[in-house]
Amino acid sequence: MDPQPRRPRADRARQIADALRRQVLDGDFTDGVLPDERLLGREFGATRNAVREALELLRADGLIERSPGVGTVVVARKYPHGLNRLMGLAETLHEHGVVSNEVRTSGVVTATGVLAERLLVRPGDPIVCIERLRRLNGLPLSLDLTYLPVDVGEPLLAEDLVNNDVFALLERICGQPLGRAEVGMEAVNADPHVASVLDLPRGGALLLVERLTHLADGRPVDLEFIRFRGGPAHHARRTGSIEGFVPMALVPNRADVPVVIDESLCVKGCRLCVDVCPLDSLAINPETDVAYMHVDECWYCGPCAARCPTGAVTVNMPYLIR
Repeated sequence: MDPQPRRPRADRARQIADALRRQVLDGDFTDGVLPDERLLGREFGATRNAVREALELLRADGLIERSPGVGTVVVARKYPHGLNRLMGLAETLHEHGVVSNEVRTSGVVTATGVLAERLLVRPGDPIVCIERLRRLNGLPLSLDLTYLPVDVGEPLLAEDLVNNDVFALLERICGQPLGRAEVGMEAVNADPHVASVLDLPRGGALLLVERLTHLADGRPVDLEFIRFRGGPAHHARRTGSIEGFVPMALVPNRADVPVVIDESLCVKGCRLCVDVCPLDSLAINPETDVAYMHVDECWYCGPCAARCPTGAVTVNMPYLIR
């Protein structure tokens, strides 16, 4: 009997793509060039057609490009975005390139119910709204929509928002340091406007972060809705002092991987958690026919746990977003 059962070429291509994706993201191809199809086929014991399909998956993810006479080259890598303390994006990513800001809109708007509640102002009060497109080394990274109380936001509008992080400006305007933030995350699809701004296909996966930042005295001063695109930015899991809220079941301790599948509860062949993962981090183990985390990437958005009918899926939340 053949110890390696035959699988459809698409399945084999996805397996190869997963392995190569990790190598690309880890910077294993130091010269920025992948081996040719023949060598990759030999390495993975696969046909050249399967290798080509795998490379096409990586190209579609924006990680590589293929050029005649040049070969397959890495065009994007991920950068660790530490969340262990309140830092501006430029400060966080300064070792990885230049963060630039484009102020798309700014001005005074009226606080509706939820905005007023979050910022502790009265409904109908004026508040300041700022929308910025953030880029890293010229590539779209996030679209940030920020709301601030008017006494803090109006002085901020007079500052250089193109070349400065808002956090540093807020501390100077308010005369005190920032204290804590409540952070919520979920996976969403890009609407046509956001997809156009972030150079994504319509309906592409995004990480939506809602963050309410408080001053050291406890006053909420900065409510943000940040839409991160995949690819250039990777949000590393690190513990910290940020308080958070996330609408999913939480667990008290970290594990080696963000998502753990209890094989005793998992229904063999069930793909519910696999199909809803926006990062394709879950897969079916061909040996056991149950789900497992085959790529250590997670947005902690929770649909995998929420959709599991048997409670087999556990999402291990970092301390900072519990």
